Amino acid sequence: MQHSSKTSIAVASGKGGTGKTMVATNIAALLTESRLIDCDVEEPNAHIFLEPQIQSQSKVFIEVPEVDAAVCDGCGECAKACRFQALACAAGRLIVFPELCHSCDVCYTVCPKDALKPALHELGEIRTGTFGDGSPFADALLKIGQVRSAEVIDRLVGLPADDRITVRDCPPGTSCAMVAAVRGSSVGVLVTEPTPFGLHDLRAAVETLEWLGIPHCVVINRCDLGSGDTEEFCREKGIPVVGRIPFTREIARIMSVGKLLVDEDETYRRMFGDISQGILSGEMRTVKRDTPIRSGGETTVHDLFGRCKDRTLAKGIKNVAVISGKGGTGKTTLTASFAVLLKDKVSADCDVDAANLHLLLHHELLSSGYFRSSYIAEIDPDKCSGCGVCARACRFDAITMAPKAVVDPLKCEGCGLCKIVCPLAEFEDENPVTIRQNVDGELFHSTTPHGDLLHATLYPGGEASGKLVTLLRGTAENLAIDKGLGTILIDAPPGIGCPVNASITQVDVALIVTEPSMSAVHDLKRVLKLTQFFGIDSRVIVNRADLNAEIVTNIEELCARENVRIIGSIPFDRNIVDALAQGLPPVLYDRCKTRDTIVKVFETVFGELKGAEYAKR
Repeated sequence: MQHSSKTSIAVASGKGGTGKTMVATNIAALLTESRLIDCDVEEPNAHIFLEPQIQSQSKVFIEVPEVDAAVCDGCGECAKACRFQALACAAGRLIVFPELCHSCDVCYTVCPKDALKPALHELGEIRTGTFGDGSPFADALLKIGQVRSAEVIDRLVGLPADDRITVRDCPPGTSCAMVAAVRGSSVGVLVTEPTPFGLHDLRAAVETLEWLGIPHCVVINRCDLGSGDTEEFCREKGIPVVGRIPFTREIARIMSVGKLLVDEDETYRRMFGDISQGILSGEMRTVKRDTPIRSGGETTVHDLFGRCKDRTLAKGIKNVAVISGKGGTGKTTLTASFAVLLKDKVSADCDVDAANLHLLLHHELLSSGYFRSSYIAEIDPDKCSGCGVCARACRFDAITMAPKAVVDPLKCEGCGLCKIVCPLAEFEDENPVTIRQNVDGELFHSTTPHGDLLHATLYPGGEASGKLVTLLRGTAENLAIDKGLGTILIDAPPGIGCPVNASITQVDVALIVTEPSMSAVHDLKRVLKLTQFFGIDSRVIVNRADLNAEIVTNIEELCARENVRIIGSIPFDRNIVDALAQGLPPVLYDRCKTRDTIVKVFETVFGELKGAEYAKR
């Protein structure tokens, strides 16, 4: 790809913690005439390394409906028409849930009394400034408790720009947030690692860029680990590997204190110089899929999945969620070890955007079912008159006239306004618009040597991750009830957004895994605010605790201020990464030096939760 005046480089990863921000910040610092946008609005960390001078801050608002109680008669027509469950009618009173609103205008259109008026609802905040010698910088913070991260990312990416090379630090995963961040970029740089986790999620990230038609390449971080499967995958696919970064304690130390590698050593400066050159001058792989990935068959959802609708929390079953603000802190690694040690449980991998727990527990699939939640509009060109009413009404610019109405599936929210405003709306057989329900993902029930596992995958671009997590948790609870099991062990996604909210609501305890790095401490503060927002009892586990004693002290002081206990510290152990590369939980790897420490953490957590003897069952 040759550099042009509008080049934009989207640095992404299927899995969190692969080194995405490291690559994005170092190449942005190295390139002259660059601009960096941190699109990971749930846990932005680029500012830690680039130390920008923030010059302006602005709130991100969306319009949501507000009820005029004097006019509303509680007919419920708006609630019936809303596909996002943002409106509900109870006892003749209309209730608005602004966090779920997509600002589609359907409710205003169908209200017979004109009883709704627009009001502003805050989603987050955008910050802009400069770093280095005046290079533009922008990031955003999603407000705690909000779920519409993609909307904030759209505003961030849409900021005015000059002719500099734009580097976008994208959120992990392949959901709607990642799609919003990479859409329209010149090239996608996928940062991965040579482990089963890394390869699994790289496949999903590649499929997403294929769907979007974005040229792409790969950077392999910790390249001296594991097998050659990742390299082989790239060779088979014809994906250029533009850089390989070794796994060293020195790199981990430099990153932990918030320093740029290119500023610390000439070797790293040359390495990222070569990576930058490979991105800007190399031949990228470009494959454009003819159809979106989000499509599935008509397989009936297994009864186990179907029974969890409108569930209520069962008494006596303990829910334990392992969470982390920052990806890559060791959350899934610890969850897998706990799953090995804990007998009386169902495991649930709620990181539906990048589910990996099954890779360590060596699952055998028992049943599966499709998950349907979102909608999309389809317009029959033979029935469409080309009047353009739908295109003018669409709040998402998802319809263009060519000359008949054509729907862009990447922009369509499936709200149904186009069907409502069509002049032929009164004549169902003649209305050219059909609102079709999407297949957004799949749910799986597996057996493992360590008990039952419920897991799922959200298809690329999916935004109903919170609903999928809720379905997954309900399914796990039904299974626990059926088998008389006492615990649901939840591997939650990173961040503070919608799927995390769904993962931790009503849990008995949240175990927050962090590490002694400035990025992790920044994200620990955010995730502690989230657990406090939901009133959840929290504990902290410090992984790789001997990397930086000063930052460990900062973590201890933070936890003391927030009245949160640190229940365990696990030292840095290269053998843990070797265990993961072989697809093993650390407690099953003979060479792992920290096995006993992990077991002690486990006994502390579950001994307190259900009694000392329970933890050893």
